[in-house]
Amino acid sequence: MKRLCSALVATTLLLLAANAARSVEYTYTTVLLPADGWYSPQFTGINNSGEVVGTASTHPGSQLAVWPTVGFIYRGGTCTPLMPPGCTSAQAAAVNDRGEVVGTALRPSGYVGYIYSGGAYRILGLPGCSWSQASGINSVGTVVGSGWKEGSGYVGFIYHEGSYTTLLPPGWTSAQAVAVNDCGDVVGFGFQGPELMGFIYHEGKYTTMLPPGYISAQPTSINNRGEVAGMGMRGNDYAGFVYSGGKYTTLMPAGCISAQVTAISNNGELLGAQDPGDTWTGFIATPSQGRTR
Repeated sequence: MKRLCSALVATTLLLLAANAARSVEYTYTTVLLPADGWYSPQFTGINNSGEVVGTASTHPGSQLAVWPTVGFIYRGGTCTPLMPPGCTSAQAAAVNDRGEVVGTALRPSGYVGYIYSGGAYRILGLPGCSWSQASGINSVGTVVGSGWKEGSGYVGFIYHEGSYTTLLPPGWTSAQAVAVNDCGDVVGFGFQGPELMGFIYHEGKYTTMLPPGYISAQPTSINNRGEVAGMGMRGNDYAGFVYSGGKYTTLMPAGCISAQVTAISNNGELLGAQDPGDTWTGFIATPSQGRTR
């Protein structure tokens, strides 16, 4: 196990609100990992207890979790590495309120999804696919992810109690499911023609997502209030976004040129990465009580 070697640094920054009358105020906590063998951390999941999961590279100089990598869970000031037996690389994608983690790992035969629960690993693979990844898990253990089918591309899936349901919006050539809330709503992204778009899957119906001013969208998380977090391209740089109440809010920390929002908890906390121009760092953004909705 590895302990954080630096204190968490709290600062207050303003996020730009694209569809609100005033800026949304968040308190930021920058999260840093130790330098002894882990590099370029990417933070991808947070639960309502503040437990955080993510991925770090094990190769010096690698950018934002380039393979080979190790997954981790950060709880109570301690980072625990995650690596399923027999795998050479791993990424951790999401954590639910029971502390169960899902992610993707590399075996000699290819990529597989995994569930980490109670100190044990379970491997997931979508039937008919040459490799699979697990990306989201809700509080009852429903998992979402994606599989790669030779000759056709990505297809999303829902895994519940041993059964798989595939997801592909009508007219799309590929889709990846990345998060699921306790209501069973799923978000993901894929290609509708040449465009990279997001989607929400609710009670058997798909809704397309693309924030105004963005040329692409990748939703990454949905909470139990139906709020969606994600990121996309605006010009040449990434910007985060939150979708709530039918409106999009663009998120870009002050002083940064790029930002990625990777998770949103039920209390509205955001997890992501920011780049002021020299290096990426992870952050947790906590909204003020009087936040714009």
